[in-house]
Amino acid sequence: ELLAARPSSLGLQGWLFLAWACGVVLLAAGFARGLMRTQKVLRHAQPLCHAEARRIHRLVPATRALRLLETDQLASPAAWGWKDRRIVLPTGLSGALDDAQLSWVLRHELAHHTRRDLPLSLLQRLVQIVWWFHPALWWWSQRIELTRECACDEQAARSLSGDRRPAATALLAVAEGPRRTAHVALALHSSTDPIRTMKTRITRLLQPRPSRLAGYATAGLCALLAAGSLLLSQSVWALDTQEPVEVEPPEEIVEEV
Repeated sequence: ELLAARPSSLGLQGWLFLAWACGVVLLAAGFARGLMRTQKVLRHAQPLCHAEARRIHRLVPATRALRLLETDQLASPAAWGWKDRRIVLPTGLSGALDDAQLSWVLRHELAHHTRRDLPLSLLQRLVQIVWWFHPALWWWSQRIELTRECACDEQAARSLSGDRRPAATALLAVAEGPRRTAHVALALHSSTDPIRTMKTRITRLLQPRPSRLAGYATAGLCALLAAGSLLLSQSVWALDTQEPVEVEPPEEIVEEV
């Protein structure tokens, strides 16, 4: 008689698959919780006052097509939304920056919208959830985030007529602002090692140079995903094709009366 397979008969690949599934569930739950926290922050965000909104529209006319919000629960500016595009600023930041600095900050966030960084960032997070077991993927993901920020920095700096110091000072002003506890899950800025990231961004702003990092990051990410897909598919195949264990029934003990 064929009985159900014992738990120990799953084998190494079967247990690896179960561990992967548990990791996906935990990371997906954390990601969903972050999205809900993000929506809560955005619901409580307030429109900029009329004077500040007019100033921003004068500096960057393209912002007229976006919603401009501010909140005291963000530590740095953030771009959000796909159809309903928004730029969210920390409370008081616009008044603390001069025109050149504020213009650069707005153009940086606007660049995230024009580059369609939000859906790409969302896809990146989903890939990290599925292939969480690959340590090199997390490193490459950090490099992609840094490349994304530097690309927006460069695009925004082109409007500064050659003087990039306002961009660097604006970055420092944001970094020196008050710390907030709330966190927007998909705010399009690098959240890993902020001090090192800030130094790298300022250095590239003041000393621009061509970089092939984006191409290397994309190629490396594709290679890692291919390797991860192969390993995952092998584990699933091994689990599905595993034959049940044939267990012999125990011998009956016959007592003589």
